[in-house]
Amino acid sequence: MTETGHDLYSTNEVAQMAGVTYRQLDYWLRVGWLNIDTEAHGSGSRRKFTRTEALALVAIVERYVKAKSEIEAIRSGEAWEQATGEVVR
Repeated sequence: MTETGHDLYSTNEVAQMAGVTYRQLDYWLRVGWLNIDTEAHGSGSRRKFTRTEALALVAIVERYVKAKSEIEAIRSGEAWEQATGEVVR
C-alpha cells in the first residue's frame, strides 16, 4: 500500500509528536544520528516523512531522551542514591 500525500508529516510535526524541538530533531537528522532516507535538499527545503517513518523517529527519539536522562541521573549520583539509599555528595 502506498502512502499518499495526506499521510506525510513535516519535521516540525514529527518533533512535536516526539516531544523535542524542531532544531533538535533537524540536527540529529543532519548529522546522521537518525538515519532516515528522507533528506532535505538545500536550504529552505522541507523533509516529509511517511507515517511509518514518523512513528519510527518518535520511538527512536523517545529512547534517546530516556537514555540521556539515565546518563544525567548517573552523573548526578541520583541513580546511586536510588539503588543504594546512600546520598552522594
